[in-house]
Amino acid sequence: LTSSNYRGYQRSNFRFLRRHKFFIVGLSDSKCEHCCTTENMLFNAKEKISHFKIKGRKIPIARIDVAKPTKFLEKHISWIKSISPPKLGVFVGGRYTFYNSWAHFPLFLHFVNKALNPIVELNTQEDIDAFLNSTGEYMEKTKLLTGAEEYTTIGNHMIPPIQTRTIFFAADPSEFSDELKEYKIAGEDLAYRDNIRLGVCKQKKLISQLKAKKGAKWFPKYSSSSLLIKRGEEEEIFDVSSEDTVYSKYIA
Repeated sequence: LTSSNYRGYQRSNFRFLRRHKFFIVGLSDSKCEHCCTTENMLFNAKEKISHFKIKGRKIPIARIDVAKPTKFLEKHISWIKSISPPKLGVFVGGRYTFYNSWAHFPLFLHFVNKALNPIVELNTQEDIDAFLNSTGEYMEKTKLLTGAEEYTTIGNHMIPPIQTRTIFFAADPSEFSDELKEYKIAGEDLAYRDNIRLGVCKQKKLISQLKAKKGAKWFPKYSSSSLLIKRGEEEEIFDVSSEDTVYSKYIA
């Protein structure tokens, strides 16, 4: 996005931002050797996931070189002055989210997956049991992670010892449409956190069975909907009908 100041190239950049609602972006500085250490990760992304399609379009891989400032960047990407390279991130939901973990490509791939899929759909008891099991890696069923010849694991040596898993139990999703939207935004905001993953269960029959089994440990007394937060082996719940519920604050 910074290879030229020519008017025609600037127009192509404008078209790029208008056309793509999601893309991977790398930020580096060609005048600083230590500010280009994420280039290999960016090339790995190009080789391994640029073929993956979202709504029929391949994932674009963009690069910004802060050593080549352009009027386009100054006008349309104002945050560039406050971010120091090297950085990798994604553009999603009209904003940029940056990766802040190890230079380990599978971990970055899972970050991209969380940005694309901020909430895990849990439809069975087996899904819920596996999701809440903090002793191993939860194998997600998204196209990005399962599209390769084999599932891309993070690797247990890269998984934080204390993990946070949350499940929004919505027995009647239509009743909590606004809350579910806020919950999704929280998932987008927390995509950079290796140790946090958000899930949702909308299966009314399953939720009824869980309430009968778990009772007040997972649900308020007079409701079949709740937000379960599990940190390591500790569990707590929040009433999703509360007007002051701010999900990213509670979860983080």
